[in-house]
Amino acid sequence: MAVHRRGYHQYDGPRTPERWRFWILARYAFRRVFRLRLVAIFYVICFIPALIASSAVYLSHNVDVLASLFQGERFSDAELVPVTAEFFLFLMTFQATLSVFLTALVGPGLISPDLTNNALPLYFSRPFSRVEYVLGKFSVLFVLLWLVTGAPMLFIYLLKSSLAGWFWFVDNLHLAFAIVLGSAVWVSLLSLVALASSAWLRWRPAAAGMLFALLFFPTGFGQAANEIMRTGWGSLLNAIVVIGTVWNSLFYIDDADGYARAARALNPMGRVADPIPAWTAWLVVGSVCAVSLLMINRKIRAHEVVR
Repeated sequence: MAVHRRGYHQYDGPRTPERWRFWILARYAFRRVFRLRLVAIFYVICFIPALIASSAVYLSHNVDVLASLFQGERFSDAELVPVTAEFFLFLMTFQATLSVFLTALVGPGLISPDLTNNALPLYFSRPFSRVEYVLGKFSVLFVLLWLVTGAPMLFIYLLKSSLAGWFWFVDNLHLAFAIVLGSAVWVSLLSLVALASSAWLRWRPAAAGMLFALLFFPTGFGQAANEIMRTGWGSLLNAIVVIGTVWNSLFYIDDADGYARAARALNPMGRVADPIPAWTAWLVVGSVCAVSLLMINRKIRAHEVVR
């Protein structure tokens, strides 16, 4: 072809709808994430506890399978693994712990490389807004973490419903609501804190360390305040107590006695102070998410002024 024919031609291929344009960033980020063998192996490991729990629920409704595996043993007709709020809270706590380590592997590499290599002007010179950029990066962590936390427990709920019948599904519908909302709150909180750490600390190990520091270091200060002032309000700095209180308020939404027992078990100052109210835990979670968004917004710009 002659050189004068190699002119500019407008792109006439398929176009992504504007409302899904943020997903372009997420799609390419997923590919980069799973190129790391360590991340892929650990991601598979995260599903093992849920697989064991699902097997236990299935076997509790199929005692004959256990009898064939362990001949000579006697199994009672009672439910071997009661699927209750306590069951889901224990599993959610375990999966949430795994999700923290998964976030430390994935989160620091989402924003910091773009800032280090001054790539943001290239993004924003295309039809991407700052909201779409943040939403695309946020979607990566949200999807990965929700598949580890909320999705397995929702599968167990549906599995139990198929085994126990329609009435169990209807009577325990509040558990499905608690699973979806509780996991979404935790995943959103973790994702926003990780993105804020990645935006402000461009060195990936430092961003991963900052994630753990923001989640666990305030716990020591809160406990010290509790001991010195003989109060329980310092527990608002304890991420485990705060998110546990949020989950308790969801899983025991129609069981006041169950919520009181769970709150007392979660209270580190049970001898001298009452548990923190549920509304304060929700307020702390919302405040941390809002501050994280402000920190991300401060760094995500098409240009940078160096003083």
